Amino acid sequence: MRLQLDCYLEQHNVKHAKLRRRFESNKLNNVFPYLISVGNIFSVMSLFESYLLILSIEIEKNTGMHVKSVSGNGINRIFTYFRSAGLEIEAINLFQQIMAAIKIRNRLSHASGMLSWSKEEVELKRIQKSGTYPSREHREMRKNNGGEFDEVKIVNSGFGERLQVDNMYAFVLTSYLRDYFIGACQLAACLNGTDKST
Repeated sequence: MRLQLDCYLEQHNVKHAKLRRRFESNKLNNVFPYLISVGNIFSVMSLFESYLLILSIEIEKNTGMHVKSVSGNGINRIFTYFRSAGLEIEAINLFQQIMAAIKIRNRLSHASGMLSWSKEEVELKRIQKSGTYPSREHREMRKNNGGEFDEVKIVNSGFGERLQVDNMYAFVLTSYLRDYFIGACQLAACLNGTDKST
């Protein structure tokens, strides 16, 4: 990369070349990876929310109880609906990780992750520090292999502490969302009396 930048910058003076190199390096090492990782989290969480909405429509057909009958917004409204329909969503494996992901996603979408601007600053710091965003199995495996929990970090910025994620979190989260959704479907099948396995 340095050779390419040197060729690109050779028509500039040394001072401008250094400034340009620093600017371009920041984009390559910080800005683009951040945008990719946050974009991936937004994408997988949005898709997950869509699948939960599809499941709620199926539950509506079988119970006659409508999502519109409960208050709230977005994924929290769907979860409220599931509870009122009799689904014990907290009992589904990975519920804690899903709730952590929702809080992380929400903070990243507001003020680019600034913690001091969040009502959930203390909770987000607890999630990050305790490493509860990965599953218990994932934490144990990581500890046994001498690894760290660094997909979600708190970094200092010019405006204060800020939540930051790397792209590995989106990949890990995708498997959690899939497994949680499968669990929700299984519960819904039992709830509606359509479970064919019995």
